[in-house]
Amino acid sequence: LNVSASVFSQEKISLDVKNTKLSKVLKLIEGQSKYRFVYSSNYVPVNKDVSIRVTNTPVTDVLHEILEHTKLNYSVSEKGLIVISRVKDTPVKGTVKDKDGIPLSGASVRIKGTNRGTAADVNGQFTISVPENAVLVVSYAGFSSQEIPLNGENNISVILQEDAKQLGEVVVTALGIKREKRALGYAVSEVKGEDLTKARENNLMNSLSGKVPGLDIGSTSGGAGAATSVTIRGVSSLSQSNQPLYVINGVPMENKPVGLNNTNPNGNSGSQWDNAPDLGDAVGNLNPDDIESISVLKGAAASALYGYRAKAGVILITTKSGKGSGAEFNSNYVAEQVVDRTNWQYIYGQGANGQKPITGVGAAQVGGS
Repeated sequence: LNVSASVFSQEKISLDVKNTKLSKVLKLIEGQSKYRFVYSSNYVPVNKDVSIRVTNTPVTDVLHEILEHTKLNYSVSEKGLIVISRVKDTPVKGTVKDKDGIPLSGASVRIKGTNRGTAADVNGQFTISVPENAVLVVSYAGFSSQEIPLNGENNISVILQEDAKQLGEVVVTALGIKREKRALGYAVSEVKGEDLTKARENNLMNSLSGKVPGLDIGSTSGGAGAATSVTIRGVSSLSQSNQPLYVINGVPMENKPVGLNNTNPNGNSGSQWDNAPDLGDAVGNLNPDDIESISVLKGAAASALYGYRAKAGVILITTKSGKGSGAEFNSNYVAEQVVDRTNWQYIYGQGANGQKPITGVGAAQVGGS
């Protein structure tokens, strides 16, 4: 704020206003002092509500508090005229790169404390108009944000450092390419291998139940070796298979739980219309302990690279690979036995005293008595 020294600057006033229009507050200052204000209502928010309480305070201090954070400044002439003018923004140019000097296209550049900002172009260059003493906040996905005080500079160069925490969140996309999850233009969900072994299931796909939005999983019979019916975002066809395409380490695999002599192309879903035994499916042969991660690609954009077979979605399975030295051993054992303790009555008779006949002779005696 530009203030010239004069006898007027020694004047002090007292104000106690709450939610009062700025134009009225300025008139109150004129009434208690010899100052006169000059301004244009085109850029001065005369209808802005002002609340201030001061006692025996210099006029210049009062104006500083009123006009703070308004993009306005004032100057005082020797004759007591206070001219309120708009703060002019200064254009600032700059570039955003990583530590290797590669331009970061699309990097966000904004003025701290405001919602004003811009983005870097394909060459990492940007231009933005900033007020006096502004601070720029530069950020980019996978990199740590930086705050750059301008201090009057109009040409800056920003080098962002990688953020290990953000770079750790990558997913496997089509063709096995690893990309940052936030940089994808389509929906993809990933489940880590350790999440599949916390509660073991007879079929690997049953472990995804409740972990992936839009994934509907239903077991056809529930027994050991039973197949699993999987649909992504509902039924997509009435006459063809609604099962997703399974891709294991980049190799597509057919996984249709159709059962034996089943004319239903949608697979054996365990309904009364299937009328076919459940002979299991291919994905049920995978060992959950061998899985590194499972990525579920949803929608046409996600599965376009795999052709028509991926119209119902794609489930990418990445198996573990050798890392370092050492070995890991684990074992799992499941035993099932049909338990039927129903006490059937095979010898018929009337019985007596609440007891059924034990033998055929006893049944005949009771029936004949």
